[in-house]
Amino acid sequence: MVSNDAVASLFIASNMRAQHICSAGLPYFSLGYVFFTLNIVIIGFFQGTERPRQATLFMLLRGCIFLVPLYLRLPRIAGVHGLWLSVPASEFLTLLCMLAYEVMTRMRKERARA
Repeated sequence: MVSNDAVASLFIASNMRAQHICSAGLPYFSLGYVFFTLNIVIIGFFQGTERPRQATLFMLLRGCIFLVPLYLRLPRIAGVHGLWLSVPASEFLTLLCMLAYEVMTRMRKERARA
């Protein structure tokens, strides 16, 4: 396994204070990779099945609508860790929205069949 310091040193010189901040925040930021991957796959599915409105909406949710307010609010609540958690939180909220959308869509289809 690779240490946080080793990963941070790929981007920031090890003698800089920012490298320590990056090393400390990397585990928090890494929480979002699972959600990020699922979001990209699901958004790609919407694009591939000719549903550009849904794909665009969910891309805007994860990249702007959720992310900007989280960047502004979470650091006030959780300090520097809140800044690192903004991206994973945005990805997680987007995934929840996509799952809710899919559940509601299936429920509507079931009602229409009945």
